[in-house]
Amino acid sequence: MHSQLEDIGAYLTGIPMNEMTSIPINKSLNFSRAHHFVLGYDFLIRQDVRLNTEIYYQYLYDIPVKPGSYYSMLNSTGEYYNDTLVNKGSGWNAGIDFTFEKFLTRQFYYLLTVSFFDSRYKGGDGVWRNSRFNTNYVINLLGGKEWTIRKKNILGLNLKASFTGGEYYVPIDLGKSIEQHTEILNEADAYKPKLPAFFYLDLTITFRTNHKKYSGIWALQIRNLLNQHPNVGYVYDDFKHTIEPQSSLGIIPLISYKIEF
Repeated sequence: MHSQLEDIGAYLTGIPMNEMTSIPINKSLNFSRAHHFVLGYDFLIRQDVRLNTEIYYQYLYDIPVKPGSYYSMLNSTGEYYNDTLVNKGSGWNAGIDFTFEKFLTRQFYYLLTVSFFDSRYKGGDGVWRNSRFNTNYVINLLGGKEWTIRKKNILGLNLKASFTGGEYYVPIDLGKSIEQHTEILNEADAYKPKLPAFFYLDLTITFRTNHKKYSGIWALQIRNLLNQHPNVGYVYDDFKHTIEPQSSLGIIPLISYKIEF
């Protein structure tokens, strides 16, 4: 059994009394809790290659929810809270994970992980729905190779490919949004529509210089190497009276230097 506190913003939410003070409304929220059941099998094919399989079921309870609403903190991404919450929500996750891994030997490694799962929750209105993060599958493939240069320096090349199903979302009610000149969500269809799946490819090149008392590591990381722009949600445009898709950032290059003692 696991227990955890939620984001601190949920506990600090208050009703303003004046410009300086407010009355906290979620101060009495308790821990969110969960039971985990896992059955796993690990098989060492050879000294540097293993296969791991896990089947799991997770039951979540005492989850903070908004009474009479679809809202549950299981779908939270750290947004601002301004409602009274109670520990009456629940949910469950079930799935299977596969891991095929070659450890770093002979300056080469790879890792393949495949996950299939289902994730549901019950909000403050007592209705079971898909959770926001019920993407149903996640596939990751990592691989890397190292080359020794001048006996003490190491050049590394690493690739990571990710293929993930789309998240569920709460659609926008266009008619009410136009009428009220602000974005109004269609709560009756909360987490029924789903965003498209997306594919990412990341590249990292590292160069390690080893010294007597420390090592320096230069890294060039190119995230989203293929410059994909997957749809990550929708917003209401009151000027155009339309619902506009939101796309994620494209290719992102990053350069870093790290010292290890």
